[in-house]
Amino acid sequence: MDQNDTTSASRFRPRFSLLTVLLVMALVACGITIWQLWQEVGPLRAENKRFNEERGTLVIGDPNQLHALKIPDRFAGEGRESFRVYVPPGQSYVAFLWVNSIPKAGFPEHRKPSDFAGILGGGHGRLFGELRPGEHIVTVNTVRHGGKADIALDVDSLDVSANTTKDQWPTAKPENYTVFGGGVDRTTVAADGAEPLVLLRQRIMGVARETVHVSYVTPIREPDLPLDGVLLWVERAK
Repeated sequence: MDQNDTTSASRFRPRFSLLTVLLVMALVACGITIWQLWQEVGPLRAENKRFNEERGTLVIGDPNQLHALKIPDRFAGEGRESFRVYVPPGQSYVAFLWVNSIPKAGFPEHRKPSDFAGILGGGHGRLFGELRPGEHIVTVNTVRHGGKADIALDVDSLDVSANTTKDQWPTAKPENYTVFGGGVDRTTVAADGAEPLVLLRQRIMGVARETVHVSYVTPIREPDLPLDGVLLWVERAK
């Protein structure tokens, strides 16, 4: 190799200044820090979601979906079952409350609101309220009048009620009935709204007084036939 070749080789040899080395080290350190922070974000988001839901606050992921959450009893109040419902933009839903004759699964057949119905309406055990885009509070409220009780549907402080028969639930003493139920709990539920979303299905069956304190009685299975209680659900307006 002659002198010219040696000169060319040394001319194209990569050289790094101290400033360049420090810059690369800083970039690597930043990358490691960002990666560590990203690893911590997931648990923090989950913790923040849990904290908000414990206070009865909806955590909305996709704003184009229907969301619902049960408000904790300490915030809802005694004798009330409250739910926070978010309706996506450009959509409209109806909250239905059915009193007694509650099926184990599915929904009552006749549940279409009257054509002349307003924001709230119903009658004889069938109540409903309109839910427009935005966030709403939907509540099942037990209103007692001495020996009688009414079941009210509250939607954003507006309410409509249905009478219940005397000496039947919800006036009956708790030790005289067994409760079966389900619905939305205290974790945000998201749905596309194609199917009705059950917020609360509470079915109540009377228990014979003489069996209440018998420890060896076989637990009662939930029967398939309709029972007293309430069914609260939301579905997209037709």
